[in-house]
Amino acid sequence: MISITDLLTPMTRDQIRTTMVAALETAGVPASKWRKGGTLSTLLTYTAAQLAGFSTLMTQAVSSGYLEKATGGWLKLLAFYVYGVTVPSATFATGFVTLVNGSGFIYTFAPGEAIFLDPVTNKTYSNTTAISLGALATQSGIGVQCTTSGAAGSAPPNEVTGFVTAMNGVTVTNPSSIVGLDAPDDDAIRQLCLDKLGTLSVRGVRNAYSYAVDVAVNPVSGAPVNINRKSISRSSHTGTVTIVVAAPSGVPDPNDVQGVRNSIEVGVPGLSPPFSGARPDCVTVVVSGATPVPYFAPVIVWCSAPDGTTAADLQPIFEAAVLDYIENYPIGGVTTDAGQGLWGSGVDACVRQGAPAGVVVYAVEGPNDLALAAGQVALDDTTTIVRLVTPGSS
Repeated sequence: MISITDLLTPMTRDQIRTTMVAALETAGVPASKWRKGGTLSTLLTYTAAQLAGFSTLMTQAVSSGYLEKATGGWLKLLAFYVYGVTVPSATFATGFVTLVNGSGFIYTFAPGEAIFLDPVTNKTYSNTTAISLGALATQSGIGVQCTTSGAAGSAPPNEVTGFVTAMNGVTVTNPSSIVGLDAPDDDAIRQLCLDKLGTLSVRGVRNAYSYAVDVAVNPVSGAPVNINRKSISRSSHTGTVTIVVAAPSGVPDPNDVQGVRNSIEVGVPGLSPPFSGARPDCVTVVVSGATPVPYFAPVIVWCSAPDGTTAADLQPIFEAAVLDYIENYPIGGVTTDAGQGLWGSGVDACVRQGAPAGVVVYAVEGPNDLALAAGQVALDDTTTIVRLVTPGSS
Protein backbone atom coordinates (compact mmCIF):
# COMPACT_ATOMS: atom_id res chain seq x y z
CA MET A 1 0.00 0.00 0.00
CA ILE A 2 1.27 3.47 -0.94
CA SER A 3 1.11 5.92 1.98
CA ILE A 4 0.19 9.59 1.69
CA THR A 5 3.78 10.40 2.67
CA ASP A 6 5.03 8.47 -0.37
CA LEU A 7 2.59 10.29 -2.63
CA LEU A 8 3.76 13.67 -1.36
CA THR A 9 7.51 12.92 -1.50
CA PRO A 10 9.07 13.37 -4.96
CA MET A 11 11.79 10.97 -6.09
CA THR A 12 15.23 12.41 -6.77
CA ARG A 13 17.17 11.88 -9.95
CA ASP A 14 19.54 9.46 -8.23
CA GLN A 15 16.67 7.45 -6.73
CA ILE A 16 15.01 7.12 -10.13
CA ARG A 17 18.28 6.20 -11.83
CA THR A 18 18.97 3.52 -9.21
CA THR A 19 15.48 2.09 -9.72
CA MET A 20 15.94 2.06 -13.50
CA VAL A 21 19.32 0.36 -13.24
CA ALA A 22 17.84 -2.31 -10.96
CA ALA A 23 14.98 -2.93 -13.40
CA LEU A 24 17.39 -3.26 -16.32
CA GLU A 25 19.60 -5.64 -14.36
CA THR A 26 16.55 -7.79 -13.57
CA ALA A 27 15.79 -7.88 -17.30
CA GLY A 28 19.31 -9.06 -18.01
CA VAL A 29 20.76 -5.75 -19.16
CA PRO A 30 24.10 -5.00 -17.39
CA ALA A 31 23.28 -1.32 -16.83
CA SER A 32 25.43 -1.11 -13.69
CA LYS A 33 28.50 -1.87 -15.80
CA TRP A 34 27.95 0.84 -18.36
CA ARG A 35 30.85 3.27 -18.55
CA LYS A 36 30.21 6.51 -16.71
CA GLY A 37 30.01 9.28 -19.28
CA GLY A 38 29.25 6.81 -22.04
CA THR A 39 26.28 7.21 -24.36
CA LEU A 40 23.97 4.71 -22.64
CA SER A 41 24.87 5.81 -19.10
CA THR A 42 24.39 9.48 -20.01
CA LEU A 43 21.04 8.72 -21.65
CA LEU A 44 19.94 6.91 -18.49
CA THR A 45 20.97 9.86 -16.29
CA TYR A 46 19.19 12.33 -18.56
CA THR A 47 16.00 10.26 -18.53
CA ALA A 48 16.14 10.02 -14.71
CA ALA A 49 16.50 13.81 -14.46
CA GLN A 50 13.42 14.34 -16.64
CA LEU A 51 11.40 11.85 -14.62
CA ALA A 52 12.51 13.55 -11.38
CA GLY A 53 11.02 16.81 -12.62
CA PHE A 54 7.82 14.99 -13.50
CA SER A 55 7.80 13.37 -10.05
CA THR A 56 8.04 16.79 -8.40
CA LEU A 57 5.18 18.08 -10.54
CA MET A 58 3.03 15.06 -9.69
CA THR A 59 3.61 15.39 -5.93
CA GLN A 60 2.68 19.07 -6.13
CA ALA A 61 -0.49 18.13 -7.99
CA VAL A 62 -1.38 15.51 -5.36
CA SER A 63 -0.58 17.98 -2.54
CA SER A 64 -2.87 20.56 -4.13
CA GLY A 65 -5.86 18.52 -3.02
CA TYR A 66 -5.04 18.95 0.67
CA LEU A 67 -5.30 22.31 2.43
CA GLU A 68 -2.44 21.58 4.84
CA LYS A 69 -0.11 20.33 2.08
CA ALA A 70 -0.77 22.63 -0.89
CA THR A 71 1.65 25.53 -1.36
CA GLY A 72 2.19 28.54 -3.58
CA GLY A 73 0.11 28.76 -6.73
CA TRP A 74 -1.40 25.33 -6.10
CA LEU A 75 -2.75 26.57 -2.76
CA LYS A 76 -4.29 29.64 -4.40
CA LEU A 77 -6.06 27.40 -6.94
CA LEU A 78 -7.34 25.16 -4.14
CA ALA A 79 -8.52 28.22 -2.19
CA PHE A 80 -10.43 29.55 -5.19
CA TYR A 81 -11.99 26.41 -6.66
CA VAL A 82 -12.66 24.42 -3.47
CA TYR A 83 -13.13 27.01 -0.72
CA GLY A 84 -14.34 29.90 -2.84
CA VAL A 85 -11.59 32.21 -1.60
CA THR A 86 -9.92 34.90 -3.66
CA VAL A 87 -6.56 35.58 -2.02
CA PRO A 88 -6.15 39.31 -1.24
CA SER A 89 -3.23 41.19 -2.75
CA ALA A 90 -0.65 43.25 -0.87
CA THR A 91 -1.89 46.39 0.88
CA PHE A 92 -0.66 49.95 0.61
CA ALA A 93 1.17 51.23 3.69
CA THR A 94 -0.91 53.78 5.57
CA GLY A 95 -0.26 56.10 8.49
CA PHE A 96 -0.20 59.76 9.45
CA VAL A 97 2.12 62.74 9.04
CA THR A 98 2.40 66.14 10.70
CA LEU A 99 3.08 69.36 8.78
CA VAL A 100 4.66 72.42 10.43
CA ASN A 101 4.48 75.65 8.42
CA GLY A 102 7.23 78.13 9.25
CA SER A 103 6.26 80.50 6.45
CA GLY A 104 3.50 82.96 5.70
CA PHE A 105 2.12 80.86 2.84
CA ILE A 106 -1.18 78.98 3.03
CA TYR A 107 -1.35 75.48 1.56
CA THR A 108 -4.48 73.55 0.64
CA PHE A 109 -4.55 70.17 -1.07
CA ALA A 110 -7.39 67.79 -1.81
CA PRO A 111 -6.80 64.07 -1.12
CA GLY A 112 -4.18 62.67 -3.47
CA GLU A 113 -2.70 66.04 -4.46
CA ALA A 114 0.26 66.18 -2.04
CA ILE A 115 3.17 63.74 -2.31
CA PHE A 116 5.72 63.18 0.46
CA LEU A 117 9.02 61.26 0.37
CA ASP A 118 10.96 58.86 2.53
CA PRO A 119 14.54 59.85 1.60
CA VAL A 120 15.93 56.59 3.00
CA THR A 121 13.90 54.24 0.79
CA ASN A 122 12.77 56.76 -1.87
CA LYS A 123 9.19 55.57 -1.36
CA THR A 124 6.51 58.21 -1.90
CA TYR A 125 3.24 58.79 -0.04
CA SER A 126 0.10 60.67 -1.07
CA ASN A 127 -2.33 62.33 1.31
CA THR A 128 -5.64 60.52 1.87
CA THR A 129 -7.20 63.39 3.82
CA ALA A 130 -7.49 67.05 2.88
CA ILE A 131 -4.72 69.45 3.85
CA SER A 132 -5.55 72.96 5.01
CA LEU A 133 -2.34 74.41 6.44
CA GLY A 134 -2.44 78.01 7.53
CA ALA A 135 0.51 80.40 7.82
CA LEU A 136 2.80 79.60 10.78
CA ALA A 137 0.45 76.72 11.65
CA THR A 138 0.72 73.02 12.39
CA GLN A 139 -1.58 70.31 11.03
CA SER A 140 -1.31 66.81 12.46
CA GLY A 141 -3.18 63.58 11.76
CA ILE A 142 -2.92 63.87 7.99
CA GLY A 143 -3.58 60.43 6.55
CA VAL A 144 -1.07 59.20 3.97
CA GLN A 145 -0.75 56.11 1.81
CA CYS A 146 2.29 54.72 -0.01
CA THR A 147 2.04 54.89 -3.77
CA THR A 148 3.34 51.31 -4.10
CA SER A 149 1.93 48.25 -2.37
CA GLY A 150 3.53 45.85 0.07
CA ALA A 151 5.62 45.91 3.21
CA ALA A 152 8.43 47.65 1.31
CA GLY A 153 6.37 50.83 1.63
CA SER A 154 6.62 50.78 5.42
CA ALA A 155 8.49 53.57 7.22
CA PRO A 156 9.56 53.82 10.88
CA PRO A 157 8.74 56.95 12.90
CA ASN A 158 10.27 60.25 11.72
CA GLU A 159 11.58 58.88 8.39
CA VAL A 160 9.11 60.50 5.97
CA THR A 161 10.71 63.93 5.91
CA GLY A 162 10.88 64.88 2.24
CA PHE A 163 8.59 66.48 -0.33
CA VAL A 164 7.77 65.74 -3.94
CA THR A 165 5.08 68.40 -3.92
CA ALA A 166 6.79 71.70 -3.15
CA MET A 167 5.79 73.39 0.13
CA ASN A 168 8.27 76.16 0.87
CA GLY A 169 8.89 76.72 4.55
CA VAL A 170 7.09 73.53 5.59
CA THR A 171 8.54 70.49 7.35
CA VAL A 172 6.96 67.04 7.44
CA THR A 173 7.43 64.00 9.64
CA ASN A 174 5.54 60.83 10.58
CA PRO A 175 5.25 60.65 14.39
CA SER A 176 4.46 56.93 14.23
CA SER A 177 5.15 54.11 11.81
CA ILE A 178 3.60 53.86 8.38
CA VAL A 179 3.08 50.18 7.60
CA GLY A 180 1.86 48.04 4.70
CA LEU A 181 1.44 44.30 4.25
CA ASP A 182 2.69 41.86 1.66
CA ALA A 183 0.23 39.41 0.10
CA PRO A 184 -0.81 36.63 2.53
CA ASP A 185 1.63 33.76 2.96
CA ASP A 186 0.58 30.11 2.76
CA ASP A 187 -0.38 29.88 6.44
CA ALA A 188 -2.57 32.97 6.17
CA ILE A 189 -4.26 31.59 3.04
CA ARG A 190 -5.04 28.33 4.85
CA GLN A 191 -6.61 30.26 7.74
CA LEU A 192 -8.61 32.33 5.26
CA CYS A 193 -10.00 29.11 3.77
CA LEU A 194 -10.98 27.85 7.21
CA ASP A 195 -12.61 31.19 8.00
CA LYS A 196 -14.57 30.99 4.74
CA LEU A 197 -16.24 27.83 6.01
CA GLY A 198 -17.72 29.95 8.79
CA THR A 199 -19.63 32.02 6.23
CA LEU A 200 -21.66 28.93 5.31
CA SER A 201 -23.32 29.05 8.73
CA VAL A 202 -26.59 30.94 9.14
CA ARG A 203 -25.71 31.60 12.79
CA GLY A 204 -22.97 34.11 12.13
CA VAL A 205 -20.02 32.28 13.67
CA ARG A 206 -16.91 34.31 14.47
CA ASN A 207 -15.01 32.84 11.52
CA ALA A 208 -17.55 34.39 9.17
CA TYR A 209 -16.85 37.85 10.55
CA SER A 210 -13.11 37.17 10.41
CA TYR A 211 -13.37 36.24 6.73
CA ALA A 212 -15.43 39.37 6.00
CA VAL A 213 -12.66 41.52 7.51
CA ASP A 214 -9.91 39.72 5.59
CA VAL A 215 -11.51 40.16 2.14
CA ALA A 216 -12.86 43.70 2.65
CA VAL A 217 -11.89 46.45 0.23
CA ASN A 218 -11.58 50.20 0.67
CA PRO A 219 -14.75 51.71 -0.87
CA VAL A 220 -12.84 54.76 -2.15
CA SER A 221 -9.66 53.21 -3.59
CA GLY A 222 -10.99 49.71 -4.31
CA ALA A 223 -7.77 48.26 -2.84
CA PRO A 224 -7.69 45.61 -0.07
CA VAL A 225 -8.06 47.19 3.36
CA ASN A 226 -4.77 47.70 5.19
CA ILE A 227 -5.99 45.87 8.29
CA ASN A 228 -4.04 43.04 9.92
CA ARG A 229 -5.70 42.65 13.33
CA LYS A 230 -9.24 42.22 14.54
CA SER A 231 -11.00 41.63 17.84
CA ILE A 232 -14.43 39.97 17.62
CA SER A 233 -16.67 39.76 20.69
CA ARG A 234 -17.12 36.18 21.80
CA SER A 235 -20.82 36.40 22.65
CA SER A 236 -23.76 37.93 20.78
CA HIS A 237 -26.50 36.91 23.22
CA THR A 238 -27.49 40.57 23.43
CA GLY A 239 -27.95 40.69 19.67
CA THR A 240 -24.86 42.87 19.18
CA VAL A 241 -21.44 41.79 17.91
CA THR A 242 -18.57 44.24 18.48
CA ILE A 243 -15.60 44.17 16.13
CA VAL A 244 -12.48 46.30 16.55
CA VAL A 245 -9.92 46.46 13.74
CA ALA A 246 -6.39 47.86 13.51
CA ALA A 247 -3.90 48.66 10.77
CA PRO A 248 -0.27 47.52 10.98
CA SER A 249 0.59 51.10 11.96
CA GLY A 250 -2.19 51.11 14.56
CA VAL A 251 -5.04 53.42 13.55
CA PRO A 252 -6.91 52.19 10.46
CA ASP A 253 -7.99 54.45 7.63
CA PRO A 254 -11.66 55.41 8.22
CA ASN A 255 -12.44 54.27 4.68
CA ASP A 256 -10.92 50.87 5.48
CA VAL A 257 -13.20 50.62 8.53
CA GLN A 258 -16.16 51.45 6.32
CA GLY A 259 -15.00 48.79 3.88
CA VAL A 260 -15.13 46.24 6.70
CA ARG A 261 -18.66 47.34 7.59
CA ASN A 262 -19.71 46.98 3.97
CA SER A 263 -18.15 43.52 3.70
CA ILE A 264 -19.94 42.29 6.82
CA GLU A 265 -23.29 43.73 5.75
CA VAL A 266 -23.49 43.07 2.02
CA GLY A 267 -20.24 41.35 1.05
CA VAL A 268 -17.73 42.52 -1.54
CA PRO A 269 -19.10 43.47 -4.98
CA GLY A 270 -17.30 41.78 -7.82
CA LEU A 271 -15.54 39.26 -5.59
CA SER A 272 -15.24 35.92 -7.32
CA PRO A 273 -16.54 33.55 -6.05
CA PRO A 274 -19.33 35.81 -4.69
CA PHE A 275 -19.51 36.75 -1.01
CA SER A 276 -22.75 38.29 0.24
CA GLY A 277 -21.85 39.27 3.79
CA ALA A 278 -21.56 37.71 7.25
CA ARG A 279 -24.25 39.31 9.41
CA PRO A 280 -27.28 37.12 10.06
CA ASP A 281 -30.73 38.57 10.64
CA CYS A 282 -31.56 39.95 14.10
CA VAL A 283 -27.91 40.72 14.86
CA THR A 284 -26.33 44.18 14.98
CA VAL A 285 -22.64 44.44 14.16
CA VAL A 286 -20.66 47.45 15.41
CA VAL A 287 -17.28 47.98 13.72
CA SER A 288 -14.75 50.54 14.92
CA GLY A 289 -11.07 51.30 14.62
CA ALA A 290 -8.76 50.51 17.51
CA THR A 291 -7.77 53.31 19.88
CA PRO A 292 -4.01 53.96 19.69
CA VAL A 293 -1.81 54.04 22.77
CA PRO A 294 1.74 55.27 21.99
CA TYR A 295 4.56 53.01 23.14
CA PHE A 296 7.45 55.42 23.78
CA ALA A 297 9.95 52.97 25.29
CA PRO A 298 13.57 53.31 24.13
CA VAL A 299 15.23 50.12 22.95
CA ILE A 300 18.98 50.11 23.62
CA VAL A 301 20.67 46.98 22.29
CA TRP A 302 24.07 46.05 23.72
CA CYS A 303 25.71 43.53 21.42
CA SER A 304 28.86 42.35 19.69
CA ALA A 305 29.15 41.89 15.94
CA PRO A 306 31.61 40.51 13.35
CA ASP A 307 34.45 42.78 12.26
CA GLY A 308 33.30 45.41 9.79
CA THR A 309 29.73 45.51 11.09
CA THR A 310 28.76 48.91 12.47
CA ALA A 311 26.00 50.03 14.80
CA ALA A 312 24.46 51.86 11.84
CA ASP A 313 24.28 48.54 9.98
CA LEU A 314 22.41 46.85 12.82
CA GLN A 315 20.11 49.70 13.86
CA PRO A 316 17.52 49.24 11.04
CA ILE A 317 17.54 45.46 11.56
CA PHE A 318 16.64 45.68 15.24
CA GLU A 319 14.27 48.55 14.51
CA ALA A 320 12.44 46.36 11.98
CA ALA A 321 12.21 43.52 14.50
CA VAL A 322 10.54 45.80 17.06
CA LEU A 323 8.22 47.26 14.42
CA ASP A 324 7.18 43.81 13.22
CA TYR A 325 6.45 42.76 16.80
CA ILE A 326 4.33 45.79 17.64
CA GLU A 327 2.51 45.99 14.32
CA ASN A 328 1.23 42.43 14.85
CA TYR A 329 0.52 42.69 18.58
CA PRO A 330 -3.09 41.75 19.48
CA ILE A 331 -5.72 44.42 20.00
CA GLY A 332 -6.19 44.78 23.75
CA GLY A 333 -2.80 43.20 24.40
CA VAL A 334 -2.03 39.89 26.07
CA THR A 335 -3.57 39.03 29.44
CA THR A 336 -1.36 37.59 32.19
CA ASP A 337 -1.51 37.45 35.98
CA ALA A 338 0.06 40.91 35.96
CA GLY A 339 -2.74 42.44 33.88
CA GLN A 340 -3.46 43.20 30.25
CA GLY A 341 -1.11 44.92 27.84
CA LEU A 342 2.11 44.85 25.86
CA TRP A 343 4.99 43.46 27.89
CA GLY A 344 8.57 44.68 27.76
CA SER A 345 9.81 41.09 28.03
CA GLY A 346 8.24 40.40 24.65
CA VAL A 347 10.03 43.36 23.07
CA ASP A 348 13.29 42.13 24.61
CA ALA A 349 12.71 38.66 23.13
CA CYS A 350 11.86 39.94 19.65
CA VAL A 351 15.10 41.96 19.58
CA ARG A 352 17.18 38.94 20.53
CA GLN A 353 15.41 36.73 17.99
CA GLY A 354 15.94 39.35 15.29
CA ALA A 355 19.72 39.43 15.73
CA PRO A 356 21.54 38.53 12.48
CA ALA A 357 23.94 35.60 12.33
CA GLY A 358 27.18 36.36 14.15
CA VAL A 359 25.63 39.08 16.33
CA VAL A 360 25.44 38.34 20.06
CA VAL A 361 22.96 40.39 22.10
CA TYR A 362 24.11 40.82 25.72
CA ALA A 363 21.36 43.09 27.01
CA VAL A 364 18.31 45.03 25.89
CA GLU A 365 17.63 48.12 27.99
CA GLY A 366 14.53 50.29 28.00
CA PRO A 367 11.50 48.19 27.03
CA ASN A 368 8.80 48.63 29.64
CA ASP A 369 5.25 47.39 30.04
CA LEU A 370 2.31 49.20 28.44
CA ALA A 371 -1.18 48.69 29.85
CA LEU A 372 -3.84 48.16 27.18
CA ALA A 373 -7.59 47.95 27.57
CA ALA A 374 -10.05 46.22 25.26
CA GLY A 375 -10.14 48.02 21.92
CA GLN A 376 -6.74 49.64 22.38
CA VAL A 377 -3.66 48.94 20.26
CA ALA A 378 -0.01 49.80 20.81
CA LEU A 379 1.43 52.45 18.51
CA ASP A 380 5.13 52.13 17.71
CA ASP A 381 6.93 55.27 18.88
CA THR A 382 10.07 53.46 20.02
CA THR A 383 13.62 54.66 19.44
CA THR A 384 16.18 51.95 18.73
CA ILE A 385 19.84 52.51 19.62
CA VAL A 386 22.63 49.96 19.08
CA ARG A 387 25.74 49.91 21.30
CA LEU A 388 28.56 47.69 20.10
CA VAL A 389 30.83 46.15 22.71
CA THR A 390 33.92 43.97 22.52
CA PRO A 391 33.34 40.43 23.80
CA GLY A 392 34.93 39.97 27.19
CA SER A 393 35.19 43.70 27.91
CA SER A 394 33.81 45.11 31.19
